[in-house]
Amino acid sequence: MDYDFKVMLTGERERVEDLFEYEGCKVGRGTYGHVYKAKRKDGKDDKDYALKQIEGTGISMSACREIALLRELKHPNVISLQKVFLSHADRKVWLLFDYAEHDLWHIIKFHRASKANKKPLQLPRGMVKSLLYQILDGIHYLHANWVLHRDLKPANILVMGEGPERGRVKIDIWAIGCIFAELLTSEPIFHCRQEDIKTSNPYHHDQLDRIFNVMGFPAEKDWEDIKKMPEHSTLMKDFRRNTYTNCSLIKYMEKHKVKPDSKAFHLLQKLLTMDPIRRITSEQAMQDPYFLEEPLPTSDVFAGCQIPYPKREFLTEEEPEDKAEKVRNPRRTTEYKISVNSPSVRPRICFSRCGSCVLPYNQCHGMVHMQRPKKKKRLRKRGKRSGLLVRLRRRAHRAPLPSILLANVQSLDNKVDEIRARVAFQRDIRDCNVLCFTETWLTGETQSEAVQPASFSTHRADRNKHLSGKKTGGGVCLMANVTWCDERNIQELKSFCSPDLEFLTSNVDRIIYQENSLRL
Repeated sequence: MDYDFKVMLTGERERVEDLFEYEGCKVGRGTYGHVYKAKRKDGKDDKDYALKQIEGTGISMSACREIALLRELKHPNVISLQKVFLSHADRKVWLLFDYAEHDLWHIIKFHRASKANKKPLQLPRGMVKSLLYQILDGIHYLHANWVLHRDLKPANILVMGEGPERGRVKIDIWAIGCIFAELLTSEPIFHCRQEDIKTSNPYHHDQLDRIFNVMGFPAEKDWEDIKKMPEHSTLMKDFRRNTYTNCSLIKYMEKHKVKPDSKAFHLLQKLLTMDPIRRITSEQAMQDPYFLEEPLPTSDVFAGCQIPYPKREFLTEEEPEDKAEKVRNPRRTTEYKISVNSPSVRPRICFSRCGSCVLPYNQCHGMVHMQRPKKKKRLRKRGKRSGLLVRLRRRAHRAPLPSILLANVQSLDNKVDEIRARVAFQRDIRDCNVLCFTETWLTGETQSEAVQPASFSTHRADRNKHLSGKKTGGGVCLMANVTWCDERNIQELKSFCSPDLEFLTSNVDRIIYQENSLRL
């Protein structure tokens, strides 16, 4: 590249540091990166903005997906992406959003703390209804555009503070039911320790136990397809129906003073229906009679009242986001998490002279005491890496959930080795039922065996130069995993080729699944 042209581009390129003032104004941190409260340096407006710095360097696939979706989605209840900045100095990606002063997690936490202080301050009925309606409205828009949120929780639901968008929610149905229950009770309905549920296996014993303790064990007449779930046999071994005979959503909500004959409870029941087929959609939920009774939902969730919730606090570089709930012991840095009845209480092990208290010595005033947790005995290793290999051999192999991987190859000559390596070494790809590739650039001269990984069978719809008028480019390819799919019963139903389009429709029989017919 010409040096003068490169210098000119560098001078014209917009930099976050030149446009916004955000130093020392960090308001959030997580696995996604860091969020700062920012203002324009040029003073064009007095608005507050949220600058999100994505973790890592360069543009990852998850960042590309997030940016692409946010640029397309336009709805009052879906947060709007204003601009994207790419810092060429350190290869950092910055996203610019409108700033939201509150989120639903802090609002619920405020009311939970008031209950703990014996000065209960209930969420206003109109506010609960407006919050739920706007969440459903945003999710209905996402679902209508074939987008699944997959991470709905109070911390991810932003509520605008003072300003032209005051009180507007920014953001499927089971998660919304959990949020609705938490709005009604100020307590998480299916609270479970995070270390118990953050595992690679989707089957979580403790989480299911908590759900059954609230909802009761699902009857076969209420959920006919439960037998078709991949872990149904494990579920029936681990749980007994008689244990949860006296458990129901009615009893749980009555403990929190929510009447079973109220319209709010009837809507909650529909949202928390265990059978996903019988569970209502977001559009049906928005038409529920609950939203037709007074007070009616409004676009401003704080309508008619002052905002009592504190503003976001700025974090230092070493400080966690939930700093108000952490009690630090300067002599030791080790943290221990102990499950207690109240999720707002996070006790810590005492390393003071007391010896068995969960609080530091200067805060111990006859409060609850707990013994130090015993250290977990490590397995003895015999030989190099033997402990790891033994654990891998003993691990039970389960069939994965029905899964499909879609990929755009673009010039297969350069990508075939990479695809084969990923299939060989990445288990989530290797265990997929079907791999679907587009832009394969395959021709009749290339044999399927040259690109076909082990344990897969290949079915192709190459671009026909006589029909399309193009010699190269295009083409689709379907690779079925013969470990999970029946190779003998893969039927190519229809294929089509034109100058702008190729498609292949196939029917695949999956051996190990109840609903074994899969049409692609």
